[in-house]
Amino acid sequence: MVGGGIVQVDSDGTRRFYSGNTKTSSDKVIFEGQSTDGTFIKTKTETSVKLISGSYCYYNPTIFLKYPDGTTIEHDALEYKGCYAEGEPITMVPTKISDRNGNQIKINYQFTTNNAPGRWINFITDTLGRIYNFNYKLVGGKYFLTGISGPGLSDENGNVVPRTFVTLDYKDLTINTNFIGLTPHVRENTVKVLSAIYYPSTQSGYWFGDDSNSSSPSYSTYGMIRKVEEHKAMGYDPATGAITAGQMSRQRVYSYPVNNNTAVSDVPAFGTLTESWEAMTDAAPVTTYQTLNDDFPRTSTITSPDGSKVVETSFNLSNLSDTDPEKVRDGLTYETKYYGSDDILKANSANCA
Repeated sequence: MVGGGIVQVDSDGTRRFYSGNTKTSSDKVIFEGQSTDGTFIKTKTETSVKLISGSYCYYNPTIFLKYPDGTTIEHDALEYKGCYAEGEPITMVPTKISDRNGNQIKINYQFTTNNAPGRWINFITDTLGRIYNFNYKLVGGKYFLTGISGPGLSDENGNVVPRTFVTLDYKDLTINTNFIGLTPHVRENTVKVLSAIYYPSTQSGYWFGDDSNSSSPSYSTYGMIRKVEEHKAMGYDPATGAITAGQMSRQRVYSYPVNNNTAVSDVPAFGTLTESWEAMTDAAPVTTYQTLNDDFPRTSTITSPDGSKVVETSFNLSNLSDTDPEKVRDGLTYETKYYGSDDILKANSANCA
C-alpha cells in the first residue's frame, strides 16, 4: 500500500507478509523490508510523490523482490492511476523476472477496451528477444484467453514461422447449488468454463465439452471440474476457433456431486478418484480419500487401488481461542504413516512435535 509495506499473494493463494522501514523524501516514498515467514525474500518499494493543491499525490509505484537464489521480480501497478491516496492499497503485477545469470523475461500488459474490467497479458519477451503473444476474444464484456503463439522453426529460407502452442475454447455452465444452512454468494449464475485445451503440434489435449446433462459430465453443477479427459486426434477449425473431441486416451473422474439433487452442508468434496485408459480391459482402479476434520487429532487417509495407504495426522486445536499461542499449530501435520497393501506399517515419519 502507499506509504507502507506489502502483502504478496502466491499463485496458490498463500499470503506472505513483509516487515521493514519506510523512508520519505521530498519526491519519493521508499519501503525496504524482508518476508516474515523465513523465506528470506527482500523487498524494496518506491512510490513517487508530489504536492498538488495542498494534497499529496502518490504515483508510479514499483516493487522489487529479491529471492535467496538471486532471482529478482519487478512489479508495476495493475491499473494506471494519476494519483493514489496515502494508505490506499494497490494491486501490483510482475513485469520483469531476472535470474542470477542475467536471463530475463519481460511481461507486457494490455488494458481492456469497451469498458471491460481488468488488464491482461499482451505478450512476453524472453532473454533472446523472442515474443510470445497471448490471444483473447471478447464475450459478454469479458476477455477470455483463446491461445498462446510465438516463434517456431525456420523455413527453408531461414524465416521463422509463427507457431501456436495452445488453443482454448469455452462453454457456458449454469451454477446450481443445494446447501443446508449456507447461503451461497454467486457473482453470476451462468459462467464461461473451459470446454477444450488443444495442442496443435500433437493434435492432442483435454476435453471438457461433453453435455452437462450426461450421466458423467465434466463439470459439477457446483462449478468444479469432476472429469478430466486426455484426448488424441483432436480437431480444430481456424475459421471458427472450434475444437472438436478426438479419442480418449486417459480419463480421471473425481466423485464431486454431478448435480444438486442431494443437499450438502459444506463445500462439496470428492472421496474417490477413478482412472481409466484407452483399450484397458481390467476394472478401473479407484483411489479413495478420507479426511476427518472434526476428530482429535485430525486424520487424512489416501488409499491406493492396491490397498496401500498414507495416513497423515494433524493437530486439531480449533477449540482454542485465537489469542492462544498454540492456535498457530491448528491443522499442522505432525505424523505421516505409510501402510502396505497388507495393512502393515512400513514407515513412520514424524514431522514436528
